[in-house]
Amino acid sequence: MAKNQKKGENLQTQTLETLSSHIKRIEDYSEQLSKKGIIVSTDINVEAFKEDKGVIKTPLVWPLIDYGMFYIVEVPENSDLAKHSHDESIFRILLSGSLTINDITIDKPGTWYVVPAYTEYEIKTKTGYSVLSGYTSICRTGKEQALKNKKDK
Repeated sequence: MAKNQKKGENLQTQTLETLSSHIKRIEDYSEQLSKKGIIVSTDINVEAFKEDKGVIKTPLVWPLIDYGMFYIVEVPENSDLAKHSHDESIFRILLSGSLTINDITIDKPGTWYVVPAYTEYEIKTKTGYSVLSGYTSICRTGKEQALKNKKDK
């Protein structure tokens, strides 16, 4: 039983997280995060909520409410994604595998990262990886990306 917890009381009743308090937390971190290039969750010290039976909830301090399009992206082993950028910030959570993005290794499932709009990056992987990827308004498919690259030449 946790300190200050009465017998039979659920820890969830001791802390109330609301949308407004969650948004406030995101706003509190926004200045710190705006000064970074690629943002990785392991670089941010966010206090987690500790609940019954060892359950831990760690808030994500990125405004996911801005994202309306989510995809599971699977990249095969021994893949190199050439340097490129997007017109919008891209949010991703590693589900499995490992990758190196601009010399930053991400290999713990659950780690999230953000590539800010117009930030050039490249990704390399030996193991392959799977991510949940969030976009705000545009997700280029392979065919569309190939056409865009052809126009750029």
